[in-house]
Amino acid sequence: SVVAMVVSCEPYLHKALALHRALEQAGQRAYVVTADPRRPGPTLEGGRFVVETADTYESLVDKVLLGIDAIVGRHGAVAIAKIDDDCTLGPGFDPAALTAVAARAK
Repeated sequence: SVVAMVVSCEPYLHKALALHRALEQAGQRAYVVTADPRRPGPTLEGGRFVVETADTYESLVDKVLLGIDAIVGRHGAVAIAKIDDDCTLGPGFDPAALTAVAARAK
């Protein structure tokens, strides 16, 4: 199983949520991951994990690792496709392509 992780920040959350909706509508399980150092985390709010780290470029690696940890904590051993919030899905996007790539990694 493959889970898409859309990494974002508060200023671009609207883009990430739109991408999240598009992924889910295409049949791809997905989460948005944002950061807030004031919130004990991870917390799940709908399709969004908020992880406990600074919401800065310098903390991006921490945000990604904490996002992966949150997704694995919820779903167990899954493949994770990291997607930036400024991406869009092409007209031929098929979640089976992600599954096929993940299957080759086993």
